[in-house]
Amino acid sequence: MGRLIYCTDATLIVGDQQVAVEVDLGLLLPGDQMKWGGILRRLSLSLIDQLRGADAVCLRLPDCKERVIHPFEAIPCADDALLSVSFIGQGRPPF
Repeated sequence: MGRLIYCTDATLIVGDQQVAVEVDLGLLLPGDQMKWGGILRRLSLSLIDQLRGADAVCLRLPDCKERVIHPFEAIPCADDALLSVSFIGQGRPPF
């Protein structure tokens, strides 16, 4: 990932469900073609299944800014029951 901006708590919105998550956010491609993304940390297997079947997934930051995100593959964590998921964000970076 490019330059790490910050780590924070956020709310993941999947369909009509809202789940508290930990997220690392950063710029993936700075400049005119600015792209951003990050890693959702410590997600349950059931939540990851919901991500895969969702029409839209949004991330709400503590300052209430919301952005659509596009999750990628899950990455195992030290705890076998939890996974991390990388994603790319849509639109302007919320930070």
